[in-house]
Amino acid sequence: MDALLDAEPVAVAEVIADTHYGSADTRRTLGAAGVELVAPPQPSSAPKGLFSKDAFTIDLNAGTVTCPAGHVALIIGRREGRRIQVRFPVAVCASCPLRAQCTNKPAAGRVIEIGPNEELLGPARAARWTPEFRVRYRRRARAERKIAQVKSRQTKLPWRGLINARGWAHLRAGALNLDRIGRLGLLG
Repeated sequence: MDALLDAEPVAVAEVIADTHYGSADTRRTLGAAGVELVAPPQPSSAPKGLFSKDAFTIDLNAGTVTCPAGHVALIIGRREGRRIQVRFPVAVCASCPLRAQCTNKPAAGRVIEIGPNEELLGPARAARWTPEFRVRYRRRARAERKIAQVKSRQTKLPWRGLINARGWAHLRAGALNLDRIGRLGLLG
C-alpha cells in the first residue's frame, strides 16, 4: 500500500468529462497545464423553435457573424473581456425566408450575443457535433458505467478509516475486473 502512496504521479494528456466541466475556466486551466479537455460546453439556448447561436457562424478573426441564410453582420466594438451584441439589420431579417425560424420580434432583427470567452467556447461548440469528438467522448460513458458499478448495491463504505476504505475500493475494483474478464471468456 505504501508503494502506491510513494509512486510518481502519472502525466495526464486528456480529460474526458461531461458538460458541467466544459466551461471556459476549466478549458483555460487545463490548456495551460498542457491537458486536452474532451467535454462539450454548455449548449446555446434559444426560444423554442428558433435557431440557437450554434446555427450561426462566428468568425472572430474576420469580425463577422453569418446567419443560417447566409446574411453577414459585422462585429463592432469588441473589447477583451466584455460581452457584446451583434445585430442583424431589420430590413435583412424582414425579407429573409428563414425569419420564422430565426426571430419572433417583427420590429427587430436577430441579435447574437458574443461572450468574453467565445474564442474558447465557439470552437468547442462546433467540435461537439463532429464524428471525431463523438468517438472520443463515447469513452466517458464506459468510465461512468464502471463508476456506477463500483457504487451499486453500496450506499456507505463497509469499513471505517482511510486505509480500510482504500482497501475496499481496490477489492471492489478487482472483483469487477475479474467479473469482466470472466464475461469475456478470458479465464481458462
